[in-house]
Amino acid sequence: MGHPLLQTVLHYAVLLVVWWRVVLTAPVPDQSTACLDALSSVTGITATLHYDAELLLVDYERIHEFKGESIPEYVPDATVSGATHAEKLYNVAVKELLFSWHLGVVEEDQTNFWDLIDASLLQKFVTAKSRLSNHSQTIKDLLKVVDPDFTTPTMPATPELNNTHSYTKKLYGWAVLSNLKDLAANLIIEIDTMTKNGICGEDVQN
Repeated sequence: MGHPLLQTVLHYAVLLVVWWRVVLTAPVPDQSTACLDALSSVTGITATLHYDAELLLVDYERIHEFKGESIPEYVPDATVSGATHAEKLYNVAVKELLFSWHLGVVEEDQTNFWDLIDASLLQKFVTAKSRLSNHSQTIKDLLKVVDPDFTTPTMPATPELNNTHSYTKKLYGWAVLSNLKDLAANLIIEIDTMTKNGICGEDVQN
């Protein structure tokens, strides 16, 4: 019989060789499939984000009896900008980081400034923030598949807010929610266009 220690070493050596062969022969996930999966996730959650943002805006207008007619310059716009698919996804990812911050400020104003205790409105803020966070991650996931070497989205500097009075706070809150809803609506259209233009490698005809 051989030495026990030598047998153990040989045993693990055989296991290592088998494992290494499995690793080398394991199927590599198809890039197109990964892209389509990420695109499907973005498509679904974008529609849900738009729905939740719209419900939140409607409740905000009802509670505050207010509907703005202008957007303060320090509120992120609702456009999707960029020359390529990756640039557009990056633009949305960065913009959503800012919207997340603004949404948190508006939520805090409901209790800290307005002293509101409307459970329906406050719950809709919680839902919209969670949905936006999930949506932001799916956008980043899709960007990583579309262009792995593209710059990772990071939080830009937050603006100084000039909204210490009742009217300016109402307008600010309304503008943030309105533009968030419009961003989601614009992104629904943009994602459909990206799909048709072959973001995952194939043009899709009507």
